[in-house]
Amino acid sequence: MLEIICISDEEKNLINKNHKKYDLLISCGDLSPRYMDYVIEEFNPSFALMINGNHDEKYYPAEVKEKSGFSDIFRGVYVLKQGYINLNRYIKKNIGIMGFSGALSWGAQPFHFQEKNVSKFRKSVDRRKKIGLIQELDFFISHTPPYIQDAFKNMGTYHQPSYELGSFYEKYFPKIWFYGHIHSSYTSQNLDFKVRKNNGYSFLINACPVKFILYDEEYKKLMDVTSIQKVMFSPLDLSVKIK
Repeated sequence: MLEIICISDEEKNLINKNHKKYDLLISCGDLSPRYMDYVIEEFNPSFALMINGNHDEKYYPAEVKEKSGFSDIFRGVYVLKQGYINLNRYIKKNIGIMGFSGALSWGAQPFHFQEKNVSKFRKSVDRRKKIGLIQELDFFISHTPPYIQDAFKNMGTYHQPSYELGSFYEKYFPKIWFYGHIHSSYTSQNLDFKVRKNNGYSFLINACPVKFILYDEEYKKLMDVTSIQKVMFSPLDLSVKIK
């Protein structure tokens, strides 16, 4: 089993009461290097992974242009700007993870993006998958959520989901899609979904401020999700409602 702590956007006083060691820490962005240091020290993950949110730009000096890889700013954290890794290389877990940084807004990547940037990314993924560079895809991590009809309502201009990420979801259908950007305090609607496609299903999970995940790596199945509040999933049918 893979023990995961997933965080985003809100810096809370999280305490590892049982001193449990986690396999994986995932950040969906908009968290400071100092807070990431604190969470790593508290939860002692075997591997820490993040993508950038739209507020992360202030943590990077103008001259620093990091690519995907272990960060000089977020110490000990692998920053997946727009790319793919398999955890087997790092912690001997056959888990494929893809990420796409930034918010759907005007500005420079990786902290902001436009729909055309996702389209370009998807074409690159198509090519890499065709030649076998991408195989397993267990998790996708983004800051902005993918668009699925009836999933997000009245979010406002700056927190709109991405249609192109939604199309990517429909095509590649990872077991779990983690996202941030939309705080639970912004809305009374549910932000966690069990998404059906044909005879299969996936989970779209909001990481704000924290989710604890138990994932069966052998059978590729989500076993448990807990949070500060009780996690309730809304059902959605992605295969007929993506656009």
